[in-house]
Amino acid sequence: MLFRSVSDLDGRTGRLRPKLMQRGKSEFLVYHPNALADGKAARVDATKTARMRLDLKDAPGSFQVEWFRAFDGVTAKADTIQGAAEREFVAPWKGQDVVLRLYSERR
Repeated sequence: MLFRSVSDLDGRTGRLRPKLMQRGKSEFLVYHPNALADGKAARVDATKTARMRLDLKDAPGSFQVEWFRAFDGVTAKADTIQGAAEREFVAPWKGQDVVLRLYSERR
């Protein structure tokens, strides 16, 4: 397992920050809660769009990008990106918690 960093572009930390899971250098899943507050009741921030930065410096090659809306499972494809750098991502939906999936065709 390689360590990658993911951060919220609006400065959210702790339980409010995005969470990263990965499979080697070929697949990355990031869950962003887009949370309004860090409390017992989960509520998304309806005024914000989830934005994040992902460190792909050690993951060269091209990656397909997919977004999943956690609330209802709606998906959206995005442009293919190149790894080997830090990349910024903005969810296609405002006021939603999201999952970002990057995967390499060369698995």
